Amino acid sequence: MQVNPTRRNSNGLNALKVRSPLEPGKYHDGGGLGLFLLVKSNGSKFWVQRIMVQGRRRELGLAS
Repeated sequence: MQVNPTRRNSNGLNALKVRSPLEPGKYHDGGGLGLFLLVKSNGSKFWVQRIMVQGRRRELGLAS
């Protein structure tokens, strides 16, 4: 899959939105690469990427 680096998605995440308090859930980046921010009920936030490994979907934790 090719992604156009000049394409901007207005619904994607930005630094201000990530730093602000968010409701628990998944917030997709909107770039088409499977990257999303996971917000837990205690307020902790984790970056996760969804990938395919041997035909199975996996979620790979990247950073908090």
